[in-house]
Amino acid sequence: MTQHGRRIRFLVDWDWKPSPMATIAYRAGQTYYVTIACAEKAIALGKAEQVVGAGAPPAGISATLARKRRKKADNNA
Repeated sequence: MTQHGRRIRFLVDWDWKPSPMATIAYRAGQTYYVTIACAEKAIALGKAEQVVGAGAPPAGISATLARKRRKKADNNA
């Protein structure tokens, strides 16, 4: 887990209102990476469940990050 968000799976359709002027809709059965506040509220209300093993990065991300680091290092040299 990171300190910025959590990966959760929604059990029902649910709307998160981070502010009075914004609404984010989440669909049942889908897995999302959401803020900690959103995750805690959805789990407490029984609208979502935490995904086990969510600490693993998506497939291929390591190669993408390594490529970007090399490119940045080449540009700074």
